[in-house]
Amino acid sequence: ITGTNKVRGVSLTAAGATLANLTVTDCYGSYMHADSGFSGVRLEVGTVMSNCVVRNCTATGTGPEGAGVCAVDGRIYDSVISNCTGGSACYVGGPSALMVRTFVCGNKSSGATAGDGYIPLGTGVIIDGGEVRDSVIAGNEAKNSSWSKVYAQESMSASGVLIYSGKLVNCTVVGNTFTMSASQVETYAGLAGAVAN
Repeated sequence: ITGTNKVRGVSLTAAGATLANLTVTDCYGSYMHADSGFSGVRLEVGTVMSNCVVRNCTATGTGPEGAGVCAVDGRIYDSVISNCTGGSACYVGGPSALMVRTFVCGNKSSGATAGDGYIPLGTGVIIDGGEVRDSVIAGNEAKNSSWSKVYAQESMSASGVLIYSGKLVNCTVVGNTFTMSASQVETYAGLAGAVAN
């Protein structure tokens, strides 16, 4: 499935719907807040993505979350999310959201300008009430090139995993980088959730 770099990919909204054994690539979406959009794949309550590859997807706009996959109480199994560009490659949000045995690798957040109005937030994975288990989050890169100060919750940034709430269990998080080139940076970040092995 390809979005030809012009349109979004796949949205599963009916409980019980499954996306399996497919590649979703070259999708594009703007204004990616978790409650309003996605780029590659969107999973809502009771939906599943299994054994899929989501790659080369791009999100632009204010606060991109889920440039590759946006799972709002959806579930992700045995998949790869790679080479996506935007705020985060994968958003795992809501009490029943789950990601298991998935590779989230080589994704980038290119940073923001004042006009864009967003900064890198969990370039690899954002966990916002869900759970990520037995997965690898590696080689993701976040850049912020123009903000001089970063405030409050908008400041919570990570190149690998950002946990607002929820759980990160038995995962490998390695080789993720975060760079900021502003002359003055003030960051107030927090972690609310659980990390276990």
